[in-house]
Amino acid sequence: MDLYTYRCDLVRVVDGDTVELSIDLGLRVAVRAVCRLHGIDAPERRCDPCVAAEATKYLTDRLKNTPLTCRTHKDRTGKYGRYLVRLFDKDGWDINEAMVRNGHAKRY
Repeated sequence: MDLYTYRCDLVRVVDGDTVELSIDLGLRVAVRAVCRLHGIDAPERRCDPCVAAEATKYLTDRLKNTPLTCRTHKDRTGKYGRYLVRLFDKDGWDINEAMVRNGHAKRY
């Protein structure tokens, strides 16, 4: 693991490109943080509610009951107070890429 890669658990999916995670920092220290999926943009509820709901459901189904790893893009939060992360499932699959590949988000 590199310096900013952590084991984490899903707390909740906020929308198609935002999740709340419980991030294991090691030494029995964990934090909860709302994180934006780096490099993608999913539809917003206010613009396209049906498509946004599909993206949120896909992400929820993809993440529930699976161990996750997150890699922070930077060691600080963005303008909305969220960390930018890439998420990986237990097999190392890039969740951010899966959202794009399956048509639920665009590259950003």
